Amino acid sequence: MRLYAALCLPGSISGAIEPPAADGMRAIPKDRWHITLAFYGECDERNLECLQHRLAARLAGLGRPIVRIIGGGSFPGIAYLSVAGASEPDNERLHQLALVCQRTGGACGTPGTRGRQRFRAHVTVGRMRGGAPVDALLLERLNDTRSPQWPVDRVELVQSVLGPRPVYTTLDTFPLV
Repeated sequence: MRLYAALCLPGSISGAIEPPAADGMRAIPKDRWHITLAFYGECDERNLECLQHRLAARLAGLGRPIVRIIGGGSFPGIAYLSVAGASEPDNERLHQLALVCQRTGGACGTPGTRGRQRFRAHVTVGRMRGGAPVDALLLERLNDTRSPQWPVDRVELVQSVLGPRPVYTTLDTFPLV
């Protein structure tokens, strides 16, 4: 099973954002918008049990960062909205959540956490067909996107099944206090 740890956007936030459209971009449906903290890759039952046990222990007491959408950008072939903490301590908490999730994946021997790059909090909103670059007009519209702040109240362990219409299923939830 293909797993990752994520923060989901409240419906009030995703509902208030009009995702930009562009020629050649496949928009990601709002019900699949999330902030990936750690990608674990193809895991077995042993990995899953380890992740569930260790994430529950390691995420307890880390606190709830307050976050917001502060613009957007692109990776090769990807359009995204940028996410940041509402203050420097919130930003540090957000990055700490990602670090804990990534290290937990490493401790559980998940294949996706090996050689991962630095965490950049974002919500993927579109994929360009053929990996084409995101055009300047779309980047400008992404950069103009802002959201109200919201408190992150949980981390979710999610299974994704790829295909023409990917399916994301939350397997476990870890409340933040």
